[in-house]
Amino acid sequence: SGTSRLRIAGEGGVSQYISRAATSMTSGDTIVFADGNYPVSVTGNESYENAFNRSAPTNGTSDQFSTIISRNPGGVVINGEAHSGIGKQKKAFELGANSYVAIVGFVVKNVQRESLTTRGTNTHLLLDFVGAAGAGTYGRACANFSDAGSGECSNAGMRINGGTGMFQHSYDWGHNRYGIMTNRTDGSIDVHS
Repeated sequence: SGTSRLRIAGEGGVSQYISRAATSMTSGDTIVFADGNYPVSVTGNESYENAFNRSAPTNGTSDQFSTIISRNPGGVVINGEAHSGIGKQKKAFELGANSYVAIVGFVVKNVQRESLTTRGTNTHLLLDFVGAAGAGTYGRACANFSDAGSGECSNAGMRINGGTGMFQHSYDWGHNRYGIMTNRTDGSIDVHS
């Protein structure tokens, strides 16, 4: 668009943390994150430095999406596992309403609920090469496919709730009733297994 910039997380004043960097970016910017393991919360339980808690990256425009991207596809792992006295996290990416945003190359695992979900209507949300493990409901993960089939311990690995979102080259794994799900959307799914 002429005003957007390619920025590197942790350099030139850009936060090393995914949520902080993405919510303070200028519209249309692309922020590249180095490969590695990123705990959902760093300083406290449910502090979400590397996740979105009903927040979203800064909106882009029809001319230039705001993009957060892994340096290498699948190289950035958003991890909800317990560490450093911080318990297992409930969720990782719970986006609010946003427009013209792309999330590319991330893997989400070890959370208790949905790995990636939206709240509110999203306009032109692109999830490209995003992998997510299905997670449990009410903090209880499914132990096997039979349990997952009952729905009592299952949430979708990734779910877009309304708007024009698109899953492209994305994947889900694990014991869950729904892997990739849309609800009230006009978007599409392009999944390769």
